[in-house]
Formats: sequence, C-alpha cells, structure tokens
Amino acid sequence: LKGFDAKKISKNINGLYPVIYGSFYNYADARNEMIEIQKTNNTDAWVLIQELQE
Repeated sequence: LKGFDAKKISKNINGLYPVIYGSFYNYADARNEMIEIQKTNNTDAWVLIQELQE
C-alpha cells in the first residue's frame, strides 16, 4: 500500500488475508490512524485487535 509499511497476516475464518497498515500500543492511536486512512485511502478500513506473532 502506497506510503505504508503494510503487512499481510494469517488467513481469517472467512478465508481472507487481512492487510495491516500499522501496529499500535493502544486503541486510541489505532482509531485515530483508522480515521485518517478512511478519509484519504480506504473508506473500508477498520481496527483489528489482535496480538501479532513475529
């Protein structure tokens, strides 16, 4: 994704591969970034709350 350090994560229960724009330590920061992404890049962006495995 242009301008983002995007990563694809494991397939979900619907058989889709979510792509993450970023990782955040708290929900407030994630939500603020989601709002900006929705305004400028992807109106369907949403927050996934999940611990990522490296």
